[in-house]
Amino acid sequence: MVSFGTQPVAFASSTSGRMVPELLVRAGTTGDVYAMLESETVPGQNLIEVSTEGDKKFQPIGSLPLTRGIAPDGPSVQQLLFANEVDGAAVLSGVKTAEGTASRLYVTHDGGRSWIDDEISPTTQIRELASTPNYWYAITSQCPSSNAQCSHYRLERAPVTTMRWTNLPLPHPLAEYGSVMNLTAFGSDVWLSTMDQDTAPYPSYIAVSHNLGQNFSVSVHPVLNAVTACGVEAMSYDVVWAICNQGMMAGQIPYSDDGGYQWSIRESSLKQPGYILSSFAYGSFDPVTSSIAFAVDGNYPDRLYRIANGFTPPEVVGTIPNGRASTTLCFVNEHVGFVLIQGDGGPPSETLLYTNDGGVRWSKVQI
Repeated sequence: MVSFGTQPVAFASSTSGRMVPELLVRAGTTGDVYAMLESETVPGQNLIEVSTEGDKKFQPIGSLPLTRGIAPDGPSVQQLLFANEVDGAAVLSGVKTAEGTASRLYVTHDGGRSWIDDEISPTTQIRELASTPNYWYAITSQCPSSNAQCSHYRLERAPVTTMRWTNLPLPHPLAEYGSVMNLTAFGSDVWLSTMDQDTAPYPSYIAVSHNLGQNFSVSVHPVLNAVTACGVEAMSYDVVWAICNQGMMAGQIPYSDDGGYQWSIRESSLKQPGYILSSFAYGSFDPVTSSIAFAVDGNYPDRLYRIANGFTPPEVVGTIPNGRASTTLCFVNEHVGFVLIQGDGGPPSETLLYTNDGGVRWSKVQI
């Protein structure tokens, strides 16, 4: 493994032209928010900045050792996650190795100041990554040849401090549908979500583990209807949200309050026409705690909704400036949060905004 360390901030900012915020992530259960910025003109030039405990000001702390970026090849970072305030990971697109194809993986143990080049194995691609403050979990596939289709889907787990990966068997029949699998974790619990892509009626599966992914119980849930498989977000041992893309930039967001064993989605009615989660258009959804979530529905891009649970109608609590489409919501608590909205220029121009009153008022963040 090679440690690349921190690029000097003055160099990154003076030679890269305009830096565009691309990714925004909350660090586990902390109040820290990390932003990744990339140069519009210099491929690979980037900065990692952090807002500590909901501070509006972001501080540059480091950068990823990238050679490609949004100019001209598109974003190369597929996932950026921080399990806690010091341990983070960036998953990049696959690269050819002497033995096959593997995902490039960079990890940090000092809050993003330095990054270590890592991999699970020379033939392992990471398809999805999730974390708790103590563990990384990954859905992976084996790619022993750069010309053959990847196969042999697995669940892998590693302590965030050591990055020593353990292979865990996927429960039957989920391994057959690993190409569309999603996962989330909370404490010692792990949830897997996938669906049958080949055989009608195309059942959707949820698997739940209470022992760090060692054993799972599997059930079928018709309400989790999606084009591929629903994403899942656990906010406690009981509260789990599912984000189900149904195509045509629309979908629905089911809710579970018993740890994923039962799911519900409440339809709109004449008396309550504003229940957006059953017909959620392209937008942003940000579960913050087990009792608070925020959303921007693409049908009403100027409205910020606050959601208590899956059984009560969302409440309009604020507005999004100029009604521009939002790409990412990232709240620290019920009052303080950030949103990335489409900027004035062409893609990938983005503008980062800040609120400390629950979305009533927003101001631009200078990063």
